[in-house]
Amino acid sequence: YINVSECTAGVLDFGCGFGCFVGELFNRGFAVTGVDVSNSRLELARTWNKGYFKFFDPELDFQGQFNTQYDVVCAFHVLEHLRDPVLSLKQFYSLVKPGGYLIIEVPNAGDPMLKSLPSYNAFFWQRIHLSYFDASRLELAAFKAGCDSIEIKFTQRYGLENLVHWANHAGPQPGSPSFDTDHAALVRAEEIYKRDRVESKTADTLLAIIKKD
Repeated sequence: YINVSECTAGVLDFGCGFGCFVGELFNRGFAVTGVDVSNSRLELARTWNKGYFKFFDPELDFQGQFNTQYDVVCAFHVLEHLRDPVLSLKQFYSLVKPGGYLIIEVPNAGDPMLKSLPSYNAFFWQRIHLSYFDASRLELAAFKAGCDSIEIKFTQRYGLENLVHWANHAGPQPGSPSFDTDHAALVRAEEIYKRDRVESKTADTLLAIIKKD
């Protein structure tokens, strides 16, 4: 965890979307900037959340659009959409000040649901995803990008109800996918399910925590 008082250079959320993460960090006292390629999403982000939001033009020089380095640079579910993930990691990493962190989150292509549920397998591979990563490939991409001190962590985004829905209905939960359940009869099972997925390194999501020496 990063102490607010030690976070003097601020946080950059690359691919901030509607700005929910930026707003949460702002409310906790961080100086935070959200960057996105969608002006329409940024407009809503400014309406719904506090913080600084900036348009990023992928056609322009990357470094020319930033004039600072940050304590933390985040890119949650962004890397899989980019044409050159190694180059993108290099660019993100260049925005991290010495002693700071780059945090990357991507779907885990090593998720065992891909083998056990054909319907989920067919859903998982999408045109909007240009690259896919399991733990070893994500670590390799970061290594090729020249990153230091790479740590890969597993986290389970979707809950037990989501798994059951896929098994019973061969499709995603429309409208409201369940990340957690507060049903009294399922809370303990949910806890065990998510912990098992993390501890067995089969969780649906990967986090790369990269410290810049």
